[in-house]
Amino acid sequence: MAIFSILGIPTRSGINYKILIYGLTGDCPAIKLAIKHVNHQGYWCCWFCYIRGVHIHHKRQYYFKKELALRSAAEYALYSHEAEETKTNIYGHLGVSPLSVIIDVPLPRCLVIDYMHVSLLRHTRTVIQYIYGNFLKPKQREELDELFRNQPFPHIFNRKMRPVKEFSYCKATELRNMLLYGLLPLIRLFLPIECAAHRELYVTAMRLFHGPRTIGNDTETVANELMAMYYKHHTLFYENIQNFVLHLHSHFMDQYRLHGSLSNLGTFGQESLIGHFANNRNGTRNLGQLIINNYNVVDFTIVNQLHHHLSDVPVKSNGLFDSHDALINNFLLKTHDDLCFCDNANQCIRIYRRYRIDAMIYHSLIYHRRGSSKSYFVQY
Repeated sequence: MAIFSILGIPTRSGINYKILIYGLTGDCPAIKLAIKHVNHQGYWCCWFCYIRGVHIHHKRQYYFKKELALRSAAEYALYSHEAEETKTNIYGHLGVSPLSVIIDVPLPRCLVIDYMHVSLLRHTRTVIQYIYGNFLKPKQREELDELFRNQPFPHIFNRKMRPVKEFSYCKATELRNMLLYGLLPLIRLFLPIECAAHRELYVTAMRLFHGPRTIGNDTETVANELMAMYYKHHTLFYENIQNFVLHLHSHFMDQYRLHGSLSNLGTFGQESLIGHFANNRNGTRNLGQLIINNYNVVDFTIVNQLHHHLSDVPVKSNGLFDSHDALINNFLLKTHDDLCFCDNANQCIRIYRRYRIDAMIYHSLIYHRRGSSKSYFVQY
């Protein structure tokens, strides 16, 4: 990789691609191994700041701190070299990361928190299971599970939501749909007002971190204030789950400013790519060979691609299509009479069953082949 970083990657077309190693992402155990740091259950385990943590009830807990002492790039390099020379633990450093010589952005700025593991698979699942087991009665658990199972979603969602009792098989995309869309409307009726309001702080902050700058340049600041309030009062509602992944949410504002919104930072794509390689029909378990094979295929495709003119490519514009001869009801007739002066509503009004926006098809409720999809709304 160091050679590729210096020399680049040549192709048969004569183009030499320069590689810039931007950063490193992954779950906490993977990052720990890559940067030679203590694991997420040890003291000084945060890669971004100097928080020691306390040991309570056989678990390491990281309680809220308003002011955090951040690790600078110079301090990170200094303590890493000292730990490498002395073979000791220095503020969580165990040695020099082998990736430090090839990454173009210095540690720890190049580290990207993987919200798929930190926020979805760990914190969100832990908190929902805690609420499920400590706040709800058995009858309420059954009702909530049915609500999650039967909640309709638009057809553009590949996965919906699972009941809490099936969380052992729950995917990150299902937890994402639950966190961002379905959790608050469905669960707040089962919770005390204070607990529901506390949960809304986290969901609102995550929705701001997950999307574009909805409220301008103050988006990450407002989201961080909501997250800090959520973290500060976390012990009032939950016991012994103030773990490292909760603390990492304190650094989401810096992550948003450095790397962008969370929707661009998850490892959904990388894991799907690895899964595609693992299930490849080549019959090998050596992922390295599969990656090289796919690289060669891509290189061959680039060199031998057919160059079409833009005018040769059919373009499907956005808009309505698939007209339908449906009967006009009284509401449409009244609306027509209020807006138009013609006498023939059947010729003036056109009804369409489908709509195209950016290559995505949305179905009307009168389109019978839509199955159970709800294209225009999420119904609670």
